[in-house]
Amino acid sequence: MQYKVNMKPLRLTSIAEQVAAHLTEEIMRGTLVGEMPGAKKLAKSLGVNHKTVDTAADLLENQGLLKSQGSGKPRLIICPKNMTIPSLRVAILIYEPEDADLPIITELRHSLTNDGHNCLLADKSQMELRWDVSRVARLVKKTNADAWIVQSSSREILDWFAGQPFPMFALHGRFVGLSIAASGVSMIQAAISAVDQLVALGHRRIVMLAQETDLLPIPSGMPKVFLEQLKKHEIQTSSYNLPNWECSPEGLHKLLDALFQVTPPTAIFITDVVLFFPTYLHLLRRGIRIPEDVSLISTEVHSQFNWCVPSVSHFGWDRRKIIQRTLNWANNVANGKVDIEQKMLNAEFVANGTIGKTPSS
Repeated sequence: MQYKVNMKPLRLTSIAEQVAAHLTEEIMRGTLVGEMPGAKKLAKSLGVNHKTVDTAADLLENQGLLKSQGSGKPRLIICPKNMTIPSLRVAILIYEPEDADLPIITELRHSLTNDGHNCLLADKSQMELRWDVSRVARLVKKTNADAWIVQSSSREILDWFAGQPFPMFALHGRFVGLSIAASGVSMIQAAISAVDQLVALGHRRIVMLAQETDLLPIPSGMPKVFLEQLKKHEIQTSSYNLPNWECSPEGLHKLLDALFQVTPPTAIFITDVVLFFPTYLHLLRRGIRIPEDVSLISTEVHSQFNWCVPSVSHFGWDRRKIIQRTLNWANNVANGKVDIEQKMLNAEFVANGTIGKTPSS
């Protein structure tokens, strides 16, 4: 006797369809938001060919989960209306009180809120806590937060956060080598390019105003490269080029007065955008012209620079990528996913109207 079995035809899914299903799941979980990572990066993480990822992305675009932004641009992820990302209480510990108004902080808070998270600024900044680990620990203990974002912090403070049971994200700062999620900007090539251009314009007395956290216990990152590049140009270096100073309004103006008493610098790097305009005004009040008497370079960028004519020479990068990386981390944490990826961007030196030849050139 023969039996007739009613079965659906066996359908073998292709690798591209499997990748598409996996990416769909990640989008629905909220792990992937904003812009879809590049095909080569996804292919490497998934262990497939980048052409397979391209085909999978085409399938998701046909399903309405991705939207093209034009040739050469990443696809935009379209979150389904019924998708909900778990809410996370995120506290942000900024470097100094004025940083609350920085575009990257205000935009990050807005983006976290738009993604459904509860975002708050810590009651005090690191400056107000005097960069003291024990004071930071007490602040964290009394703050009702699931996770922390720490801006431009010292190695000592980040080392403490790395040992805590809750998730944290380092937004800039001395995080390299720690097992924590982070995103920052490498200033190395921009600093080298800026020093080279200044020397080509005749500058030899070049000073960098850096924060204490970048100087102690020894200069690191950009300040270290700054000194090394001066030496390559056979410029003798000392504490004159990288002075220690009290990080306060009074300390800043005291330092500037001291710098211009005997051997005034012909070029100054300012590593905190908050210090740029106070420095600029201080020099103008003393009758020091920019760039005729001294060239100024900000190693950070600010939206107010767009209102300056001519604009300010600065180190530039795309802060949207920093914000997006931070959002991805928050969504991963909210969905219970361990995320300790560190992502670095390379800054570029943008020469504008605040640098010029030395007065003697």
